Amino acid sequence: MGGKTERDLSANARVYIFDVGEIRLEYFKAAKNLLCCYEDLFALFSKTHASLAAFDDLATKFLLEALNGIRQRLARGMRVLRRNAHRTAFCDLDKVGKLLRPHDFPSFKWCCNPESQLAQPQIAYNIEKCIGDVCMMCGRVCPNHNIALMDTNKVWINHDNCVNCLACANVCPADAIIKYGDYRTADEVLRYVERDMMFYNQSDGGLTLSGGEPLMQRDFVLGLLREARKRGISCAIETCGVAPWDQVSEIFGLLDYVNFDIKSLNAEKHKEWTGWDTSIILDTFKKFRETYPNVQTRARTPIVPGFNDTEEDIIAIRDFVKQFPNTEYEVLHYHRYGSSKYTFIGREYELGEVELDDDLFAHLKSIAMQ
Repeated sequence: MGGKTERDLSANARVYIFDVGEIRLEYFKAAKNLLCCYEDLFALFSKTHASLAAFDDLATKFLLEALNGIRQRLARGMRVLRRNAHRTAFCDLDKVGKLLRPHDFPSFKWCCNPESQLAQPQIAYNIEKCIGDVCMMCGRVCPNHNIALMDTNKVWINHDNCVNCLACANVCPADAIIKYGDYRTADEVLRYVERDMMFYNQSDGGLTLSGGEPLMQRDFVLGLLREARKRGISCAIETCGVAPWDQVSEIFGLLDYVNFDIKSLNAEKHKEWTGWDTSIILDTFKKFRETYPNVQTRARTPIVPGFNDTEEDIIAIRDFVKQFPNTEYEVLHYHRYGSSKYTFIGREYELGEVELDDDLFAHLKSIAMQ
């Protein structure tokens, strides 16, 4: 390893710079912990009188794994709303933009972004990336001692007792433990969005707020949209509409495009599967279309096996949507793309291995288009 240099950024922050061949890496707090762990390895081997060659083999493995994790983090760059921002997303195939995901409150069993259902940053653990006993930096910093090494040489995290202090995510060199979500101001978000303004101008794209449910953070979303308007950024939203109209009416007036999920008109079934009845959703949708009829809108229904996968369900929603001008309707195919995230955050994916029959979806889609 090349020499280590150090430069002050502030009274409490330093950047450590490593030279490894032609690679020049800068990393914040974890670098200091990396050095401490390396020193502890040497102290441990000194006590056991193990050979220097054995120490070199283990230390080399540890450092290479750790530095590879750091390199991967740096290659991704500093991202606003890390793990919750997509650099490119689409409202339509020809509209390029950014998709930002504030945190959520309704908890849909099929949600592919479960990390958005907790209104604060949280940890996610990918066991496949864990480098085990050559590291254990996470176990060192956990204030509640929720992390232990298993016989498989992978760490185990007690998610039930986790307070999401994020200490483990901040020091994991292999990115086995990461952070879902972050706190950002509206100005920070928009400066991130503005990086790609040249593409938005060419494609008629812009900023899309998604989730989870962005209306949970009403005040932030309102401030964000007001400022985006001032900066000439086109704005869209993906919402399930679970918010009283008088609290969100101004938000809808600042939007250029709305994707509005209507999952079922059966109040009892909707409450059983989502925890909410349909009254607030339908009232907000009706008042939105009456107040802002010129806002381009698409009502959407994700077809979920056992929930809303019948002709009766789709016909009822289709006919409800038809009464509103300038409003498209589409159905979405159920998928399990986000199921692995449930494991990462210590939760069970309630729908298991259920699949939606492709022929049934095609039939329901044809009904929706009538």
